[in-house]
Amino acid sequence: MKGPSKETARELVRFGFEDDTWLTLLQRTESRGPLGRVGRFDLLEEVGRGGQSIVFRAADTRSNQLVAVKRLLGGADASSAARIRFEREAEISSRLEHSAIAPILESFHEKSSSYLVMRWVEGVPITEWAASEEKPATREEILDRIARVADGLRHAHQRGVIHRDLKPANILVDAEGAPHLLDFGLGKIHEEGNVGLTKTGLFAGTPAYASPEQIRNGVLHLDVRSDIYSLGVIAYELLTGQLPYDLSGNMLDNLRKILDEEPRPPRQADASIDRDLEAILLRALAKDPGDRYQSADAFLQDLRRYRKGDTVEAKSPTAWERLVHGVRRNPLPVVIAGVLFLLLAGFGTTMTVLYQKAEREAERAKKIQAFLESTLAPPGAASRAQEIRLTDILASLSDRIESEIDDPAIEADLRKRLAEMYVRLWRWEEAGPEAMHAVELHTELGSSAVVLSELLNIIGLSRTFQSEEDGIGYMERSLAVLETSTESVPVRSFAAARGGLAFALWRSGRVEDAEIEYRKAFALYDEATAADSPVSVSQAGLFYHYGAMLTTEHRGDEAEAAFQRALAIYATLPAELDIHRLMCMDDYGRMLVRMGRYDDAEPYLLDALAVRPDGMIDARLGYTHWSVAKIAAERAEWDRARESIGAGAVALLRFHENAKADGSKELRERILEDGIDAGSFREFAARMEELDQDMAGIIPDLETELAAALARRPATTSSPRASSALPENAPSRDRKDAPR
Repeated sequence: MKGPSKETARELVRFGFEDDTWLTLLQRTESRGPLGRVGRFDLLEEVGRGGQSIVFRAADTRSNQLVAVKRLLGGADASSAARIRFEREAEISSRLEHSAIAPILESFHEKSSSYLVMRWVEGVPITEWAASEEKPATREEILDRIARVADGLRHAHQRGVIHRDLKPANILVDAEGAPHLLDFGLGKIHEEGNVGLTKTGLFAGTPAYASPEQIRNGVLHLDVRSDIYSLGVIAYELLTGQLPYDLSGNMLDNLRKILDEEPRPPRQADASIDRDLEAILLRALAKDPGDRYQSADAFLQDLRRYRKGDTVEAKSPTAWERLVHGVRRNPLPVVIAGVLFLLLAGFGTTMTVLYQKAEREAERAKKIQAFLESTLAPPGAASRAQEIRLTDILASLSDRIESEIDDPAIEADLRKRLAEMYVRLWRWEEAGPEAMHAVELHTELGSSAVVLSELLNIIGLSRTFQSEEDGIGYMERSLAVLETSTESVPVRSFAAARGGLAFALWRSGRVEDAEIEYRKAFALYDEATAADSPVSVSQAGLFYHYGAMLTTEHRGDEAEAAFQRALAIYATLPAELDIHRLMCMDDYGRMLVRMGRYDDAEPYLLDALAVRPDGMIDARLGYTHWSVAKIAAERAEWDRARESIGAGAVALLRFHENAKADGSKELRERILEDGIDAGSFREFAARMEELDQDMAGIIPDLETELAAALARRPATTSSPRASSALPENAPSRDRKDAPR
């Protein structure tokens, strides 16, 4: 077998497994330059380099205190967008106040370089502390430090910050034995700072401690569970003295082991580890993020239970986990398997409760399992995998619940979960009816005020997105249910209800009233965050929609801050909520285009296109491509402008063709075949203005840009097939978008 090419070999060097040695080639590309002063800080020595930055020990001439000064790699070559994102990460990290997190004190620019200033921690990596020859750490001491680090992670995750590069070198233990997390949030720089690199799937982080999804997909789709995995590797190493995998082989074998092999049972590495502790470690190290602890708090609580001698949740697979794994034993087409995970994860609460009841209830749960299996994998599904769409499966599930479920309690919960699934997919027209059905059932059952409020909120959002006037009424009912309840209602529930009402008021044109409700919702979320309540999609949505409202009010600076807060929270949420994140990135990017900030806008627009699910075709896709075309035209990149205009035209034709069967297929195919020229664009413009009144204001601008593109590059050759990412069987997305 031929070995890898030189180019491939160079790439594989980046996947070394010793702390930061894998970055040697990258380090050599930048000279080490003399030490000196930056700002008011005297640089005393260089203490470390990584893929993103150089760290110096420095003295603050104002306070005479030692600090760590980190310089972003790239200097003058770093783009303005990269510097802005560097500052944003600094701002996010500066909000973290926890004893286990080394805080960022400030950030600044000097001589085209960006710097972060952090508290100096005099300590050693946690692995060195644990294996000290003078005084090796006891198991209880190790568990205490792991718990402190987990508590620091919990604090950060709840404030919208993911580490993405947890490793022993980033956890220093000081002379008093206190652990300190370093480099919080800086892993995001690699995700957003180089769009091309992100899209290749390369990842930021040290591979031995990186999660399988980080190796497989890069940092684009990571959530807090990736940090849980990395902390699990560190805990395993501290407790056993070994890594969970034998990584002594060649690079490709090592990567394969992390991706495919189960970790070595801790009791094989150290027989003194009991089964409960082994179960905790193995749950943290689960290959599938859905099988891990779902939050740092869940990991921390199980550690605390273990240390107190209580029963741990990870002691053995729960009945719910047996249900999920029982379904997974039967291979399904990839598209159905993906739906299976999303749906069954959502129905976990119902199934767990059922399995914890008597045998009669457990038998009912088995019937529900068979019901879900038959819905998700109907006869002949394997041969029709490419024809089966997620929306078809959900619609089938809804129909079968109606005809086959006769237990009101189960139906109520399934309807609620189904509505929530549609919300995750941004399918508001389908979410509303399911929530309406669920709220009727839950009302009859006397369910909690929080459940009723959540359902009324979904109905209100659905009606508002469809421009129906009664959206405000449902939002007011959502709030009233909580205010009149005698139950103990979480502050975050009040915040979500207020935020929903604010959104409905804004979309109805009552901006001043909306502003008042937004302010109340922000105050409630601040109160919840102070109490360490976890962040949620509703909190991210609050900042997103507030930013969209401010955009329409021409308050760009305030809107930008809101969009950035929203994106920071979305980044911590599960990947199945990426559609919400892409909507936010898209609106933010297009706002920046309107402000003329093209360099800043481009990464957000390209990322929005990158995370868009295959086959998701809607009107927004056309506008996104045209925003990219606008940027290209401003840079006189006429070939690229022409390609993006064509991609936008094809997307809009495809959307209207699927949604309204208007006969645009022939024109779409001609644009695909021959590229877009002045004649086909005029035909397209006429078709769009007939179908979509929102096009009236944008067509003339695009026609001007296209004319310029054609003048620079005559249309004698076909443009690239701009719709190559648009599969022929893509489902339509006939819905009302978030504000443009």
